[in-house]
Amino acid sequence: MLATTLCKSVLLFTLLILVYFLLLVRWSNRKVKGMDLEDDTENQYQPSRWSKRCPPDEAVPLHVKIATNESNVARTTVPFKSNLRYGTREGQTFDIYGNGTLKKDSPMFVYIHGGYWQYLTKELSAYCVVPLHEAGVRVVVPDYDLAPNVSLSIIVQEVFELATFIMKMAKEDGVRDVWFGGHSAGAHLSSMLLSTELLSKLDDDSKAIFRGLFLISGVYNLKPLLRTTVNNALNLTEKELSKLSPMSSIDDQVKNHLNKSFNLVVAVGENDSPAFQQQSRDFHEVLSRRGIASKYIFVEEVDHFEIVENLSKVDYKLTKELIQLITK
Repeated sequence: MLATTLCKSVLLFTLLILVYFLLLVRWSNRKVKGMDLEDDTENQYQPSRWSKRCPPDEAVPLHVKIATNESNVARTTVPFKSNLRYGTREGQTFDIYGNGTLKKDSPMFVYIHGGYWQYLTKELSAYCVVPLHEAGVRVVVPDYDLAPNVSLSIIVQEVFELATFIMKMAKEDGVRDVWFGGHSAGAHLSSMLLSTELLSKLDDDSKAIFRGLFLISGVYNLKPLLRTTVNNALNLTEKELSKLSPMSSIDDQVKNHLNKSFNLVVAVGENDSPAFQQQSRDFHEVLSRRGIASKYIFVEEVDHFEIVENLSKVDYKLTKELIQLITK
């Protein structure tokens, strides 16, 4: 009798443990699908957390310090004109470097800064200027209005207006080629120029001098950002994603509007997050499927910030790639 009672007690205890375990697994799965996933997405889209050269809270201040110092070198050694306007909104200004010191037909590179569409300025984004100027390339560094003061849709429209203005100015000045590029959010904005909406409005002369894009550690699919704090200022909605994500907005007609010698580089760093690396690989593949010549470059031993800070160095891998692409 005692043995039977004891057996029943052990069985009941075992069943309770099993029920507890099943409930724990179910709760854990729910957590993975919910908050844990959101936490991971936030982590993937916080570049400072992936830097290996300093603690996360020091990564952005260090980048700003280096970018400012190198930009100041450019602003004190290369002749430039500042705060020229390309539109009517407050942020629609640009600086141009080397415009009066280089050959009339020398190529032009337009560099659009990053900062998650919310931070940074043209004044501390001129770090690529000196090596390019020495190679005979004039450089334009624009500002644009920032979120949350304006929406991302308006920022993209401003970049369309920038491209139209720069193409017109370049034609009038006799510039032979115009290239656009950018870092992070700037790479996104540059890639948005592969838009039938914009390209269909350019005249044939503008299309002829628009030679390519140089994209560095960009975000080309915005959907993951909906689950991050980045979206607190952007206020993106599901409805906007398709139009504002180059990964999905580039259609089959884009190729028909591009110069036959149009070239595109998609670069990403070894110490960028896996999500940023995947974004670059996926976008490169999308471009290739659309028949747009694209080169994927994986840059070793650099994080999300070093990958562009090093553009101030003439012997840096991406600097040499950019100069060769533009001047060949």
